[in-house]
Amino acid sequence: MFIGTDGQRWRRLERLFQQAVVLAPAQQAAFISAECGSDDELANELRGLLESDQKARSGWLEPVQSAAVLAGDDAVERHGAFRLDRRLGRGAGGVVYKGYDEAGKRTVTIKRLAARLVPHRVTLYAQEASAASDLAHPNIGRFHGVYQVAGGLRLAISPWYDGETLEQRLQRGPLSIEHSLSVTRRVANALRSAHRANLVHGRVTPSNVLITRSGLVKVLDFGGHHLAVRGAQSATSALQNWLAPETAQFEEVDNRADVWSLAALLYAALIACPVLPRGNGTHAVVDEGDPIWRQLPSSLRRALARGLSVSPAARHSSVASFVRELEVLDERKPPSTVRPAAKSAPARYPQAALRQIETLLSEYIGPISEVIVAEHAQTAPSIDALVEALAEEIDDAGERDAFRRAIAGQLPGR
Repeated sequence: MFIGTDGQRWRRLERLFQQAVVLAPAQQAAFISAECGSDDELANELRGLLESDQKARSGWLEPVQSAAVLAGDDAVERHGAFRLDRRLGRGAGGVVYKGYDEAGKRTVTIKRLAARLVPHRVTLYAQEASAASDLAHPNIGRFHGVYQVAGGLRLAISPWYDGETLEQRLQRGPLSIEHSLSVTRRVANALRSAHRANLVHGRVTPSNVLITRSGLVKVLDFGGHHLAVRGAQSATSALQNWLAPETAQFEEVDNRADVWSLAALLYAALIACPVLPRGNGTHAVVDEGDPIWRQLPSSLRRALARGLSVSPAARHSSVASFVRELEVLDERKPPSTVRPAAKSAPARYPQAALRQIETLLSEYIGPISEVIVAEHAQTAPSIDALVEALAEEIDDAGERDAFRRAIAGQLPGR
């Protein structure tokens, strides 16, 4: 996992892996015994990495003949059970497609990993992406796995979410303050859950934040930093705009790297342009002449400036601390020339009903249900609309239906 609260231990594990991966299986066992000694946890972690690397080399799928079928000007590729229908763009370590899993009968997102990636990097990526997916957090995109098909081609498979990335949305202009803060809180919820599991995303960018048609926010591509190539990443100024300075320089990072990216994300949502992680040596460059920036509440500008500090020690210590500072922003409404007036809130729902809904929702998404119910209650025009919006926060279709049935049983007639 990406260097978290115990970076020194993780660097030792990666060093041992690099030494062991080139050995024969019998030699690996002796190496683990000699290097790990009585540290059973370290030994098991190292064995897990080696087993996953071997799986990456041999393939998760039985090799089958791949074929490409030309369809007009576009090439529709088929690799084993997977069909690559439409190219979406380039992500960390490969090209991303909308595709179809014929074995699972489902539409999926497929990242065709670059051939240059060494197996152990792909292993680390798959393990970290799976670990984040296993958290089952409503704001973390799920991950199905990495599969190797004929010819050694490796495909990273994730669910297909119908919506658009924050990057695509910002091409149409900035978000309102209210919407920007809402998206930021959802991303922070995902990162907070990951950090508790000792996972640092390290590459939170607008292209890795997806907003579904129902308004659900998903943070994608956990583990993608393992697919980065040092020379290539350092040369990509567009990516550097979204990475904490220490991440862009491949220095040791911790949770505060995600604090920086979260602040950069909020700035972009408000202004519709990125910050630059350089400048006076203390803070990232923001466009202080931008009329939107000048009209933001001073407390919001201060929170952003602190979150965008070049030095990790000067930032908020956690995403939770950053969000708490956002929660105590000035209540003054921004001028109407900068942002359209917010819609009036609907009539307040009975608190007893909201508590029941929170309790039922928490069975599927955990204690974050309190925050999510409160947010949706501000905009839902009716209790039925509120329930439906909350149901969309649940990933599994069967669990969504179960939640609706539970609501119908607990709140008959609403």
